[in-house]
Amino acid sequence: MLSKIARENRRNLCEKLANGLIFSAGNNYVRRNSDVDYPFRQDSNFLYLTGIEAPGYAFILIPKTNEYLLFIPKINTHHRVWIGNIPDLAESKKIYGADKIFYFDEYEKQLHLLSKKFDKTFSPQSPEFLSALSELRFVKSKEELKLMKEAARISSKAHLVARKYARPGLFEYQVQAQLEKVMLEEGARLLAYPSIVGTGKNSAVLHYHANSSKLQKGELLLIDAGAEVHGYASDITRTFPVSGQWTTKQKDIYDVVQNAQKKSISSVRSGVKFRDVHKISALTILEGLTSLGLLKGRSDELLERGVDRLFYPHGIGHALGLDVHDVVPLPKNSESHKIKKPGSLLRLDRALVENAVVTVEPGIYFIPALLQDPSKRKKYQDCVQWNKVDKYLNFGGIRIEDDVIVTKAGSDVYTL
Repeated sequence: MLSKIARENRRNLCEKLANGLIFSAGNNYVRRNSDVDYPFRQDSNFLYLTGIEAPGYAFILIPKTNEYLLFIPKINTHHRVWIGNIPDLAESKKIYGADKIFYFDEYEKQLHLLSKKFDKTFSPQSPEFLSALSELRFVKSKEELKLMKEAARISSKAHLVARKYARPGLFEYQVQAQLEKVMLEEGARLLAYPSIVGTGKNSAVLHYHANSSKLQKGELLLIDAGAEVHGYASDITRTFPVSGQWTTKQKDIYDVVQNAQKKSISSVRSGVKFRDVHKISALTILEGLTSLGLLKGRSDELLERGVDRLFYPHGIGHALGLDVHDVVPLPKNSESHKIKKPGSLLRLDRALVENAVVTVEPGIYFIPALLQDPSKRKKYQDCVQWNKVDKYLNFGGIRIEDDVIVTKAGSDVYTL
């Protein structure tokens, strides 16, 4: 399936960059220490255009003729003994659909010869290359969606198993082990990102990765984890009580987050700007916290003052695809050099389009670093009921995250 997907991707890229020569080398092994390498993961753009998940490859693409030249590793007896066999020239040409095929040591020579025939060349660092690929990768094909749904199926099953397994007295890493065991058993050899398994106060640490604390009765457990299938990511977060029983406080906050997610998802459709989806989630959270007596004032005014960032310091979500925080096309008339964080692009002036995939993940967190900041206490003393908020400082956080396909009329949530 990957070769079929890649062939169509190359054709689309050739249409966008018709007046030059396109070339790229994929990732290779990265040494961890001594003779041990880090687990290999292919460069996402290279994987998108070749379907090759193995290290040591390169390609040249001639847009005018859509000619695809592939360069493969040359292996020897040492390689076969220690690492194993890889397809030879004839096998690789058939598997990967190349028009011409060479060993990798010919790459620089062929690139030098061919580049003389073109006024423009597009490397992985070229702004034109990156812009074209961000446009293409943002919209998923039917085949890509199948892979993403399979990753989501595996992750959904793993989350259900982990929830049933979790109980007071276990350590976070033990729950993580059960979660990731299911992913491996179901065929996902790589994680889309390091699993977050945070109990108690750890559930309010947005990118918590220690996973070393003991689960306690009465605490919440937040699990943010996703499998990857042939490079395509899933991203799911669930939060639940360790003991299986919600306290009144926990259920009240959970209901607010769940309501924010439902309203946000219902607003997702082609043509809607993602920043407007985020605004809906933030207003719903502010309304919920006001109804619980933690805030006072009109929600729109609280949003204007940034009160929501005290409890909800991240965005509603991000694009999803070959990267868990996937590439997003630049908004029209934007100045790319001013954008520091690619994940923030969806909250700029860019509309969602049909068959884009995004996460929707509102959350409420009680983070001491934010809530005990003297400057914030002074700034928001008229609208935050600090005496009530202080009773939640050991609460942790709640986040609910699902993966959503944008459609013309609405959206399709495909995580369970």
